[in-house]
Amino acid sequence: MNKNNIFHFGCFSSLFIFFCFSCQLEVVESNESGVLFKRFEGGLEKDQIYNQGIHPIAPWDRLIKYNTEIQEISETISVLTKDGKTYSFLYKCNFQCRSKDIGYLHEEIGGNYIQIILKPNMRTAIRETFGMYLLDEINSFEKSRWEDILIDKAKPLIEKKYFLLHSVFIEPTDPTRSK
Repeated sequence: MNKNNIFHFGCFSSLFIFFCFSCQLEVVESNESGVLFKRFEGGLEKDQIYNQGIHPIAPWDRLIKYNTEIQEISETISVLTKDGKTYSFLYKCNFQCRSKDIGYLHEEIGGNYIQIILKPNMRTAIRETFGMYLLDEINSFEKSRWEDILIDKAKPLIEKKYFLLHSVFIEPTDPTRSK
């Protein structure tokens, strides 16, 4: 009986040590969510989201982390107005990855989502919006009205691609044209 206990303890200890050394511990921070790529078991687990905490991961698998806090992008852009004049301004938008959808975001777009989705869609919304107005009309509107119009135009474009758009701010780069 004593030999059986020693044998069971040895087997249990060996398995425990093997498990501890064969897996890696991945830490997902409070502002992140992760999705697991299983190299030998079917690829990307799109619907299994790893939220904050410590997660044991097999060494051949990879946990891909995405920032899920509110982020900001900004860019200076020039647009043509309805009367063919150029209007330049700086836009800033606050967005957030929808953590429940990061598996699909990673599969369809990848980590370069700012360059692939956010900036092009913001440019499209801005150019379509400002292209419908004359320069004098643009200058006569309050800045907050433009921001409301832009968020209404950009939100459907961005939110269908796994993001939440929280706000859009604009600041004319030519102070003589601002109102």
